[in-house]
Amino acid sequence: MLAVRRFSLAIVGILLLAGCAAPDDVEGVADGAANILATPIGEALWNDPQLFPHPAYGWPTITNVPKDAPAWWQPIAARPLPDGLVSLEHLAQAGSGSAGDGIAIFGRLAVTPSGQILDITDPAAPELLSEMDVEPNGRQATIVAYPDGRLVAAFATGSGVIPLWDISDPTDPEEITSFKVPSGGHTISFVPGTPILYNGNAVGSRYYPHEISGGTSIAQVEIYDLSDPTLPILVKEWKNGYGCHEISFYINPAIGKLRAYCAAVDATQIWDIADPLDPTVISTIPMPHGQQDVPGYPILAAVSHWTVVNSDATTIGVADEFLGGAGPGCDVTYQTEGRTISGPMGNVFFYDVSDEANPVLRGWINPGSHFTYNAGGGTSCTAHIGRIVPQAETDVVAMSFYGGGVGVIDFTDPSNPYFLSSWQTASPMDVWYYNGYLFAGDASHGIDVLTFG
Repeated sequence: MLAVRRFSLAIVGILLLAGCAAPDDVEGVADGAANILATPIGEALWNDPQLFPHPAYGWPTITNVPKDAPAWWQPIAARPLPDGLVSLEHLAQAGSGSAGDGIAIFGRLAVTPSGQILDITDPAAPELLSEMDVEPNGRQATIVAYPDGRLVAAFATGSGVIPLWDISDPTDPEEITSFKVPSGGHTISFVPGTPILYNGNAVGSRYYPHEISGGTSIAQVEIYDLSDPTLPILVKEWKNGYGCHEISFYINPAIGKLRAYCAAVDATQIWDIADPLDPTVISTIPMPHGQQDVPGYPILAAVSHWTVVNSDATTIGVADEFLGGAGPGCDVTYQTEGRTISGPMGNVFFYDVSDEANPVLRGWINPGSHFTYNAGGGTSCTAHIGRIVPQAETDVVAMSFYGGGVGVIDFTDPSNPYFLSSWQTASPMDVWYYNGYLFAGDASHGIDVLTFG
């Protein structure tokens, strides 16, 4: 299939400017906000609609930053990608603590769930700038860039308390506030380029009782408006029938698709988020077989943990956190007669969603025995969190596999995905692609920086 590889600069610029909330009209945003968005946000730094700004607000994202934005917002120098992506090299390690369910990256900064802020201006030599006291127990970091120049980090803690920190000066961060969500909390996600936050509470599904999660996970999603980060507003408790383990996005106004993907343990949902404050469910894909209206596998066997989507939103990959990450998931992967054969554990499952109302399972792949199982750095070897690596004519994702390392997968043909390269050291929990580099959050030692050889 031919993917849409680039947005038209003119179309995207017009859409973002037309849809962007006027800075002076946004509650809690300073009068000087117009200065940050004086330069139109045009063509993205690289092609990954999972990270593009939603046109309802059009605020900056990691891929779309105005030239007149603050220095810490500016992108790191790009490194050209080689042909083939057939090898990975380790450049650096920095920080400490577990990445849990994700580090956050924006501009020249990386933020870890434990509250460390790192300067990644030179990816080969990240520097620790400061540390925030994220309590209790940060498990995931996210960042939102406000039009008035504020940079705010939010943290999922697993306790139902979400702390917010102002990191506009990353050498001297300041706590803004914290707020409690009604259903516990596992991960949080900002709709890209907006102050709209979705709370994912992990387990509460249609088929399994929330008591499995200690009674704190409810089959719903809470939607918050953080236009004023000092006063978070609960917009609604959305009864979508599932609590989301993770939520990812696809923002492409040029083809009329504004989507979110709820990885909901025993199923994956596709949402229409044309109005990010009032999403609607397009379809529900039981894990892992994909047949709607048929329950997924028993909870914690196959676990829909994270969803990635190709550049034209015709294929999604769902990462299976096999056994909830409690046991090894790398079993068998081999190639024969040009086909990739994989066992059932710890896969990334690929679905054809050309017809979003009727998804079709096409193929799957797991690390297999050719990966080195790193028992010392983690207790599992299973798919977790990954992101698209932009390519002109192919669909490629870099995926973390806990003790199985990082795998770079070509899924252009979703019925026959295969590994292009891998890095088997450490135990990465998530992977970001950023301007020619991979930044991996680790289970125990902060971040690793990789590059393609």
